[in-house]
Order: sequence, then C-alpha cells, then structure tokens
Amino acid sequence: MDDIKTTSLLGDDLASHLTVAIALIDPNSFKLVEHNAHFSKRCLNGCDTTNIDIQSIFPALKIKHLSKATDRKRVHRHTEVFNNQGQNFSLDFSFSLIEHSGKPYILLQGTDNHDALEMKSMINAYDAIFKAQTKELTQAKEQSQADSQAKSQFLSRMSHELRTPLNAILGFAQVQAIKLADCPEKLKNNEYIINGGFQLLELIEKMFDFVEMEDKKVDVQITSCDLNECFNEAITLCDDLTKKYNVTINYQPTQLKVTADQERLIQVLKELLTNGIKFNTFGGFINITAAKAKEDKIQISFEDCGESLTPAEEEKLLEPFFRSEYAEKHQIPGIGIGLVLIQKLISMMKGKVSYANNRQQKGDNTPGMTFYLNLPKGK
Repeated sequence: MDDIKTTSLLGDDLASHLTVAIALIDPNSFKLVEHNAHFSKRCLNGCDTTNIDIQSIFPALKIKHLSKATDRKRVHRHTEVFNNQGQNFSLDFSFSLIEHSGKPYILLQGTDNHDALEMKSMINAYDAIFKAQTKELTQAKEQSQADSQAKSQFLSRMSHELRTPLNAILGFAQVQAIKLADCPEKLKNNEYIINGGFQLLELIEKMFDFVEMEDKKVDVQITSCDLNECFNEAITLCDDLTKKYNVTINYQPTQLKVTADQERLIQVLKELLTNGIKFNTFGGFINITAAKAKEDKIQISFEDCGESLTPAEEEKLLEPFFRSEYAEKHQIPGIGIGLVLIQKLISMMKGKVSYANNRQQKGDNTPGMTFYLNLPKGK
C-alpha cells in the first residue's frame, strides 16, 4: 500500500490500508498540506511537493463551490482528468471537512475512474463510426438521387421519341384501313397493326405518367365528379377488351358523387377494369359497386372471378414493375406499373387503394380479387 509522506495527522496504520489517492488541504489557504504516494503518483507525476495551491493541481475545480460545500459540512465531488506520459486518466474526488487535534482540514479522496474513460473512448469510437456511416449514407443517397434523375430523364426522352414514330405508324394504318374496306383479309391484318400500335402507345403513356409522378410533376384538379359519368366513360373505353375476353361488367347506376380529378379518375377506373378483364376467366364477370363509407367517404369495389394471387404475390402487388406468375405464364401484356399509378393518383386525390383475396375474404373457394377505392364524398 502507498505511504503518506507526513503521517503526523493521518497515521501510518491508516495509510497502509489505503488504495486511493488522499491528501489534506488547508481550508483557509486551499493549499496542499500532505498526501500519500498514490496521490503523488496520480496527481503530481511522482512529485512529493506540498504547500501548493490545489487550483494548480485541479484546474477545473471551482474553489467557491468547494468552499460553500465545506462551510455547510457537505461532501463536494469533483472529477479531474490528468495526463501521464501521453495517457489520459480520470479520477473521481470527494472533498469533506474533518477535524484533527482541534484544527479543521479538508480531506481529499480520489479513485481512478476507468469506466468513465472507457465510456468516453467508446463514445468517441462510435461517434467516428457514426460520422463515417453518415457520410457514406449521404453519398449513397446523393448517388441514388442522381441515378433516379438520370433514369427519369431517359424514360421521359424515350417516351417522347417512341410516341412520335408510333403515331405516324398508327395514322398510316388507319388510312390504310379505309382503303382496304373491300378486302377483308388484308383489313384484318391491318387491324393487328392498329391494335398492337394502340397497345404499345398505352404502355408508353403509362411509362410517361410514371416518370412524371416520380418527378412530382403531375397536378390534379379536384372537383365534384358524377360517378355515373366516370364509369360510363371508362366502361365504354373498355368495350373492345370486354368483347375480346367475353367478360361481363355488372354495374348499377348510382347517384353518388366523389371529390376527385375527373380525367384522372376515369383513367384509374379504366385501369382497374382493364386489369379485371385481362386477369379474368374467359366468359367471366366484374361486379362494380359504389356505396357510402365512414368519414364522408365513398367506397368503390371491383370484384372479378379470375386467378387469385398467392400471399407472397399480394405483398408485392403495388411494387413498380411487379408481374405475377400467372401474368408471365399466360403472356398477359403489361409492364407492372398500372396499379402503382392508380395508388399514386388516388393518393393525390386524398383517397386510398386496398385489395383483398376473394377466397380469404369470403371464407370459401370464391376465386379472384377485389380492389377497393376510397374517395372523399362529393357535393
């Protein structure tokens, strides 16, 4: 154990049992009276000097706070960091007033605070790691944004470049259809060109809408819309497709109105009908209903009797460019952004899109899917 330099006050027996840095301080002059070897080693770099101002030993110590505490006979606590041969170490000190031979002294006791140093070291290490990771994430985000912008610019330019020659092809094919009116066989071949051209044009338009929404360049004009008008228009636009797949659309006229962008709402209804037709069974049906819902909302449902999705496919249904196994197997045309556009457009109109598997929803073997649109009620 460390020995006290002068033992007239503390005594050899006490000093022999101490493993802490201890010292006595004059409460009037705040100068060091005596100390043990451990104090000398930890606080004075091995020097045995006494009668020095403790402020020079503890630069961070507030003498007025120490004086106030000892006057009230309270323990004053203080932490100081020392440096020895390039190594920092922290000591926790307690200052308390004692009396010996009728004379007051301030007893100082200090213990090594390894935990604090280790914690500080860990915090510094984690802080450095955090800053490095933040820098990497920032760079990755900036790169991702740059890549996304480049992709959007490319798709936008490609959409424009594709539409120009495609419109020329469609225009020429439609002129040819007039000239081939008396030649059924050639007219049928010409119709393949026209149908394929319009199908490609629709895909290009979807891709262009997708890019504009990604860049937040799409605006909606919200008004009160008559659902009958919107549905009649959307159903009419799907006439050729319903005939091709022999699908019946069951819709009962309604007096309900919704708050939406009418042009965009017709686009959404047409897209949902198109999906319901293409993924239906031949000779199947689509049931459309519209009813009042909670919180001044109108709920529109589209129930088909086509192929149900697997649970794994349902989770990915609203992801961009997702294609179900059924769509791939049966070569159903599309690029997997229709439902993404629907979700974005409905969200812009303060609405919500949801869907359910008919088998899970009805608890039987009913095939198909049901999609729901919730939109604010119109006036």
